[in-house]
Amino acid sequence: MPSEPSEDLMKRVARAMDAVLSRDGSLSYPKLLVELGCLTSKDLDAWRRGRLPYLERAIHMNLTKLSRVQTAVRRIARERGLVRRLDAASPKHPYCKTRNPIVEAEYGMVYRLPPPGLIDRSTS
Repeated sequence: MPSEPSEDLMKRVARAMDAVLSRDGSLSYPKLLVELGCLTSKDLDAWRRGRLPYLERAIHMNLTKLSRVQTAVRRIARERGLVRRLDAASPKHPYCKTRNPIVEAEYGMVYRLPPPGLIDRSTS
């Protein structure tokens, strides 16, 4: 199916997720996109400071591939039991041009490792 992330993309996203989680303790899409090389730290900072109208404008990846990255993140996070919570962007700093609430919510997801007592070892 063409809308599915390829095995290579899944591996690339998994490596980037590992790097961000080990460095920062949490994973957000902006941090992941910087790690993947499709968003510069400079552009991320410009968006955070309000110098870009929306984050997608600075991402060097088409929206189809970006959607596949998001699918890969959700699958990997579910497999690893990562805790997912919404950290919504400020209305002054939207993630996408359309400000679609579903898209904004996906970009706003932050993933963390579960607390040590909540890891299910029975499936390992």
